[in-house]
Amino acid sequence: MGFTSTLPLYSQPKILPNKQRLRFEPLASHYGAGRLIPNTLPFISRRCYSRSKRLVVKAANGAEGGARRRVYRQSQAEQPPSSAPVKQVASFVVPAGVFLAASFVLWKLIEKISAPKASKSSSVEDKSPSQGVKWSFAPGSNLLSGFAAKIDRQSKQTLNEFAKELRAFSSVDMSGRNFGDEGLFFLAESLGYNQTVEEVSFAANGITATGVKAFDGVLQSNIMLKTLDLSGNPIGDEGVKYLCDILENNSSIQKLQLNSVDLGDEGAKDLAELLKKNPTLRVLELNNNMIDYSGFTSLAAALLENNTIRNLHLNGNYGGALGVNALAKGLEGNKSLRELHLHGNSIGDEGVRSLMSGLTSHKGKITLLDLGNNSITAKGAFHVAEYMKKSKSLLWVNLYMNDIGDEGAERIADALKQNRTITTIDLGGNNIRAKGITVIAESLKDNTVITNLEVGYNPIGPDGAKALSEVLKFHGNVKTLKLGWCQIGPNGAEFIADMLRYNNTISILDLRANGLRDEGAACLARSLKVVNEALTSLDLGFNEIRDDGAFAIAQALKANEDVTVTSLNLASNFLTKFGQSALTDARDHVYEMSEKEVVVRTPTFKWHPNPGACWGWELAPCIIYDLYNGVDAIEAGVLGSDLGHFRFFWAQGRQSQLTSPDLMELRFTLLLLVMFFCITQVSSETKIEEQESTQSQSQVVKGPNRKLFSFVDCGGLCRTRCSLHSRQNVCMRACGTCCARCRCVPPGTSGNRHICGRCYTDMTTHGKKQKCP
Repeated sequence: MGFTSTLPLYSQPKILPNKQRLRFEPLASHYGAGRLIPNTLPFISRRCYSRSKRLVVKAANGAEGGARRRVYRQSQAEQPPSSAPVKQVASFVVPAGVFLAASFVLWKLIEKISAPKASKSSSVEDKSPSQGVKWSFAPGSNLLSGFAAKIDRQSKQTLNEFAKELRAFSSVDMSGRNFGDEGLFFLAESLGYNQTVEEVSFAANGITATGVKAFDGVLQSNIMLKTLDLSGNPIGDEGVKYLCDILENNSSIQKLQLNSVDLGDEGAKDLAELLKKNPTLRVLELNNNMIDYSGFTSLAAALLENNTIRNLHLNGNYGGALGVNALAKGLEGNKSLRELHLHGNSIGDEGVRSLMSGLTSHKGKITLLDLGNNSITAKGAFHVAEYMKKSKSLLWVNLYMNDIGDEGAERIADALKQNRTITTIDLGGNNIRAKGITVIAESLKDNTVITNLEVGYNPIGPDGAKALSEVLKFHGNVKTLKLGWCQIGPNGAEFIADMLRYNNTISILDLRANGLRDEGAACLARSLKVVNEALTSLDLGFNEIRDDGAFAIAQALKANEDVTVTSLNLASNFLTKFGQSALTDARDHVYEMSEKEVVVRTPTFKWHPNPGACWGWELAPCIIYDLYNGVDAIEAGVLGSDLGHFRFFWAQGRQSQLTSPDLMELRFTLLLLVMFFCITQVSSETKIEEQESTQSQSQVVKGPNRKLFSFVDCGGLCRTRCSLHSRQNVCMRACGTCCARCRCVPPGTSGNRHICGRCYTDMTTHGKKQKCP
């Protein structure tokens, strides 16, 4: 008696443990049926199994037939069905989903950039009293009658937590909470007669002129609050007027921050009146507002009567030459001012001439002077240099992003030879070339006071780097040297590296975006092998360094047992996972040998090996970064090797934001094409990764006791191994390295090392000690 058995066959034949094959062969028995029997010969053709889904076979019910059926079923159960169709679907669905999500994000980003900005007005009548979250408040003596009386439980609970902070801590930062005017009325009650808080920030909370009224009766009674920050709130001139009326009778606030509050000339006049009456205010910050010539004139008049103000911040306004001229007259009669910040006021050479004249007659002691981004040329640099020669109190000078050139650099260098007080000078972005930096370097031979030198964003080239390095080898006292975006290249890096062998003062070195490549990195690595007791921070970002350069630096860190570098930045270079792994291993090695922590920053996104062909997913971060900051990076070629000059182009063309709808549509179309190309790239990379993962499923541990490991949980096994160690952090690092290399961790907390073979037992540290615990 026979029966019919239905056996499913998959598209690919299954493999028996003894490498046999199954074939269908008729049996010469009285059953007159057929059966499956093992066959050691290979298949002649596999297509017969892929054409049919199922095969009906009549088999004998004897002991031999049943045994062979069990063998066949066991062989079928040993390997699951192939997941190739699922992987093929996933390789398409996943990139498509990422593509849609990225397209949506890019669309919102471009829509935000291209949206026209609303015109600014000093009036606050049309502005909503609160934006974002709708806050409620508890009834109190200081509430406006027009506000709603109903209290939302969640809003009240949140505001109560804010109020507790104001009563519990001396310094409270509530910036960006977006509680609006209503929330401020609630929180202002906690400031009245508060004996704890000394610094509070209400920046960027959607507070308008109406909300400023909440301080009425509160700040007059508070005698502890010293710092009040209302930056980023559209209070306008009206809100500033309310605040000035309140602060006239305040005797505690010493620092008032009103940056980016839509302040104009009218508000500046009110602040000037406050300076005449308030005897306690020391620091006044009015950066990034709309103060013009009239406002500068009012503040200048206040400086003649005020003798308590120490720091005045007017960066990013519209003073111009006329406004600074008026301010200079006020400085002549002032005795208290110490810091003057005028960055980004377009004062020009004429404004600098008037300002330097006023500062020369100033009866006080100016210690900080910020004149960056003011269209100053060599002519204006002459007046600055003359003031530097006479000043006996100046400590910090900023001429960043002007255009003094080599001629202006010569003037400044001549002043540095005579000045003996300036410790920090910033000459970045001034179109200084090799000739100009040479005279600056010569001035450092006779000047041991300067400790911070910033000459970045100047095309000094390799020759300039050579001239500066020759001086800093044995002269000067420079501790912070910034040479980013200076086009020094690999040749210049060689001069810098040679200087580091002998210099014993420089602790912070910035060499970003100089096109150093692997050659320059190798030169610096050779210097890192030499004992340098000063250098602690090295910045090599945006330098087109690849894995070879990373390997050289990693070997240098391992070779120098007395390395002092604690911060190493290699972000925005062309490193793959191999270069990053080498740096990580070097960091761990340094910690194991000396217990010193080295912070290593590597690229956060992947760069294509060819810097001139930024493609696939690698192109998206480049374009998004440039679109967001409003730089024509695609047209100007600020990708790959030129990406390092991004900050220079941004500073030069700050006003050239992307506002053309046609241009935005063109760029968005380009982004879509790039993202579409990424789908095919990711699909191919997925296949490669699948092949690599298939090949690496089983790894062999070499040695007399080698074994096969399909997967090793290094973290869990190492925690068990090091659980009784006296220094578990060191043990875990060493165990993790050994497990990653040998794919094995011995059982127990000690002994049994031979189980993992010679790979584990023979691994040693730099000091020839056993590495694996």
